[in-house]
Amino acid sequence: ADIAREVFELRNGNSDVVNPVSTLEYDAFKKGQSAQRPLCSILALGRLETTGYLTNNWQSSLKDYLKHMQKGRDRLGVQ
Repeated sequence: ADIAREVFELRNGNSDVVNPVSTLEYDAFKKGQSAQRPLCSILALGRLETTGYLTNNWQSSLKDYLKHMQKGRDRLGVQ
């Protein structure tokens, strides 16, 4: 929900409309027809960072991506 909330905030300023849903709640909604997902899917980067690889901050990467996408929409005349 953090990423969805950030996208809605950056694009429309309405992150308050995003409601977090647990995997169990989603599966109940889909009546057991959703793909199996781990109960906790937090991406741990500790082992990767021990190799010396430093990841970008996801918020700034998301902002850059959305700016890039907006430029493409502007070029095509799409909102």
